[in-house]
Amino acid sequence: DTKKSGDKSDNEDSYYIHNNLYYTSSPPSYNEVNGNISNISLNASKNYNTSKIDDISPIKNLAKEQLLNSINANTTTNGTNTTTIIADIEGEIKKKSKHPIDKTYYIAKEILMTELTYKKDLDVINVWFRDEVGKEAPEECSILLTLVAPLAQAHGLLVKDLEQRLQGWDGRGGPRATSNQRIADVLLAHLPPLLPIYEEYLDGHILVLERLDNAFKQNSHFEQLYRDFETQKVCYLPLTTFVLKPLHRLLQYQSLLQRLLRYYGPTHPDRADCLTASGTLKDLMQPFSDILLYTSRSQATLQFKVHGHMPLRGVLIEEPEGELANYGLIIYGGNRALTVAASSQEEKERWKQDLQNAIQQARDKTDTKITYLSLKSCSSSDEIMDQCGNDVATQTKPQAQRSNLKVHVCWHRNTSISMKDELVAVENQLSGYLLRKFKSSNGWQKLWVVLTSFCLFFYKGCMDDFPLASLPLLGYTVGPPASEDAIGKDYVFKLQYKNHVYFFRAESEYTYNRWMEVIGSCTQSRIKKKHQIVNENSIECSPE
Repeated sequence: DTKKSGDKSDNEDSYYIHNNLYYTSSPPSYNEVNGNISNISLNASKNYNTSKIDDISPIKNLAKEQLLNSINANTTTNGTNTTTIIADIEGEIKKKSKHPIDKTYYIAKEILMTELTYKKDLDVINVWFRDEVGKEAPEECSILLTLVAPLAQAHGLLVKDLEQRLQGWDGRGGPRATSNQRIADVLLAHLPPLLPIYEEYLDGHILVLERLDNAFKQNSHFEQLYRDFETQKVCYLPLTTFVLKPLHRLLQYQSLLQRLLRYYGPTHPDRADCLTASGTLKDLMQPFSDILLYTSRSQATLQFKVHGHMPLRGVLIEEPEGELANYGLIIYGGNRALTVAASSQEEKERWKQDLQNAIQQARDKTDTKITYLSLKSCSSSDEIMDQCGNDVATQTKPQAQRSNLKVHVCWHRNTSISMKDELVAVENQLSGYLLRKFKSSNGWQKLWVVLTSFCLFFYKGCMDDFPLASLPLLGYTVGPPASEDAIGKDYVFKLQYKNHVYFFRAESEYTYNRWMEVIGSCTQSRIKKKHQIVNENSIECSPE
């Protein structure tokens, strides 16, 4: 399953990827089980100097790692190894199943776990990128660093308060606490200082992207610095994705608050704060892009070339006649007409519906300004393609690109992501500990898992700076294990793409259903079974 950078073989439909696979020194060592990465251990030699970063990183300490492990109910705070299966997890699961639980606890824990990941994502820019460019202090980065610093500081304080609330909750019985517990009040208390910071960030992030793009296009030295940073293991997503993370987090807060409101009864003491926080965040929501790009992929460089773009405000769609009637569409934009075909009628209808919705939204916008970047930096965004306007045949030294980017995975696995898929994926990112098992192995390995950008990222522990490996989910099926899998454990779900099979075990019924639901929304190849994915609307109400 391991996909090496630069591998140009035709067998590109399976991915299980080491971070970004670009090492200037020694690569990680690992054992393979039937071609799958297992028991990964990183070589002490890294492709960047971490001594200064580790000293100033606000989240790098062992005590916090142990505390968060304790909150996850999979280990204790006495230093238990977090990279292997915990022997007493069986007893924990059986013990929990005998008592009624308050699902607010698990939603609150999801807020904390995803907040921790978000804080680390902010630090990719605020700590790591700042250190990288600080040696030269390019003007192009000054706005970004100025905007992200107060966000990182404010969310560091929020992480601490969420940790304290969950730690106290655990002391009263965790999900089996007898008295009503609250979490929205913590978020609400942090909103007054956060709102002006977010308003400034939302106002400035387009300018940030434009500055980065112009510098990337016009300054070869900055372009190399930018690319070098993206090859570091800590930059596990394109840099522009980290720039957009604050916008994504606002959507996630809204989704989590709505989940709490669906569970809370009308008299629950946390309901009023939930409603207030949710209403406050609504004013900060941002629209999607309104530009259609059309591209092709070079066999020589394995990169995408942008042939042109169409502002959606002026786009028209028409059904073709003849042999393309079932799978084709004609897209008119300005003086251009594109005839395209999908791989199935279902996929065609999804594209048609998405385009019609996006076109209407673009026409409804009061702001008619269209921001169009040069699209030069493919590796700097999975939404932005490389080599715009250049003849790819002349590219003798192609730049390395992550093969787990959505655009590449969609290409290799012949699938599409709709606007709704994208929005659901942004709203439903998850972080937490899972036990993982390969199809042919007997043991389970405990890993910190982050789901973002239609991909699972695996870490040894929640405080690690970079992932060990990644697994793009598009095309996978998710569901409970079959009887012939002979798992015999509670809360286990199975991921499968062709002959690639992985089993993951959650800590509780709620977290099992949540992982199934969110992964199911990403895979697009879900087994249609009633009990497989529990929709968030099915959460029963608290008796209060």
